[in-house]
Amino acid sequence: MEKIKKYSIINFICSVIICCTKLIQTYLINQDSFSGRRISLYLGLFLTIPALIISVVTFISIIFIYKKNNNSFKLKENYLLIPFIIISLILSITIIIALFKSLQ
Repeated sequence: MEKIKKYSIINFICSVIICCTKLIQTYLINQDSFSGRRISLYLGLFLTIPALIISVVTFISIIFIYKKNNNSFKLKENYLLIPFIIISLILSITIIIALFKSLQ
């Protein structure tokens, strides 16, 4: 269970990093200038994408640990995974909406 707690904390920290970098990209950086777009690109490349990859890997690791130990997945014990699940749902819905808009 100690591994699961460690992975949950890592997943939560990465989810917070994703949210913070997106807020910085949206509200604090001027997207009209070349330097603002470049800063936004670097934030995405060096913070958002690695944090997303680490979040996905830790989430999958937690699922595999539960499957290996034949434990039931109780979300109340893994409340730190909730931000990642919400971010994943928002990304999925956004991709589906973009797909349907591109087909029309």
